[in-house]
Amino acid sequence: MIQTIIGLCGLHGCGKSHIAKRISELLGYEILNKRAYLQFLYKRYEPDSLDEDWEAWYRSLYQERGAKDIMGMILDEYCLINPVPHLTVVDAIHNIEEWKLIKDAYRSILILVSSPQQIRYERHPKPPCDTVKLDQRRVRYGHANTDIDDLCLFAQAEWAFSGIMPHELLDLSINALGQWLK
Repeated sequence: MIQTIIGLCGLHGCGKSHIAKRISELLGYEILNKRAYLQFLYKRYEPDSLDEDWEAWYRSLYQERGAKDIMGMILDEYCLINPVPHLTVVDAIHNIEEWKLIKDAYRSILILVSSPQQIRYERHPKPPCDTVKLDQRRVRYGHANTDIDDLCLFAQAEWAFSGIMPHELLDLSINALGQWLK
């Protein structure tokens, strides 16, 4: 069972995972690593498949079922494994439909994580030309299936962090978020 969800959104390499880890350490939230849960589901539903096939599997799953349904599957599995009420930070919200599901079902806040392009490209393992395409795809995906009231996932954020903030300042900001959430 989930008490509160903090959802993190942002472009590739902006620092979402790092901030999720700091939120976990400072505020006691458990991290729901969406990618790890998708890999877990892949192994469950496709036990004989090769590990390198998993990305094609999850992309086709998203195409067939949609982001909202997949996020629902992940949250259902997460709640089965973690039945005690707890605080959760989801390290990657990529689509407005995922966020709508969370926002409608749980006490939640969406946080935008942002970092300069050059820093993000240095953090991401792909060459810059591929990273630009990833950014473009992420922005398009953040606008997918929207209506007039929900034009942009990033615009839904109620809080923001810089992914290049010094640790002392980040910790102060996270503690301020914790106070605000009380």
